[in-house]
Amino acid sequence: SESKKKLIKDRLAQTCGEGFALHAAERCNASQLEAVAAVCGILQCNRCEVVLVKGPPGTGKTATTAIGLNAIHVRQFCRYYEAVRRAAEGVGENANGKASVNPDRWLRRLRSMRPRLLVCAPTNVAIDNVVRKLINNTFISGNGDPYFPDVVRVGRGGDSAISASLDRRIDEIWCKSDDELRTEIQFFRRQVTLA
Repeated sequence: SESKKKLIKDRLAQTCGEGFALHAAERCNASQLEAVAAVCGILQCNRCEVVLVKGPPGTGKTATTAIGLNAIHVRQFCRYYEAVRRAAEGVGENANGKASVNPDRWLRRLRSMRPRLLVCAPTNVAIDNVVRKLINNTFISGNGDPYFPDVVRVGRGGDSAISASLDRRIDEIWCKSDDELRTEIQFFRRQVTLA
């Protein structure tokens, strides 16, 4: 079991980075780590594209799901940043002194490629549990650095997930003054210009 856990950890390190692999190996038992690897597509589970995490209460299903989401997020961001790097290398001048790649076009394409995850569950309580886990625990990057994913809870949730609810986010925007909104808009415009 330990040798299988080490093999999976090594594969996770190749796919998601050493820092994330160490984090996952510390937090998961062998079967949980296997589920995380399957979610990432590292393990071929009879060529199925769905991974079912099941078990009795208190066995770590929500924690395993959260770590699996972290793995998918890290893996997608690795691909995204690789695409950004390749695009940046392609932007330059050709022999005629013109841009070899239209920067506006590749920026639009890269923005559309930015990773997003959609999580569904059969009950509101199940989603609230996952949202609470994502809010209360940091994600770990491939380098091992903690970060908080941007989580939005859509639909009717319990009080435990209210901080991530779409309704609350909209209410927060509506409560801002015109000056605050203008300042944020200017900030985001600068961000887009820098990108």
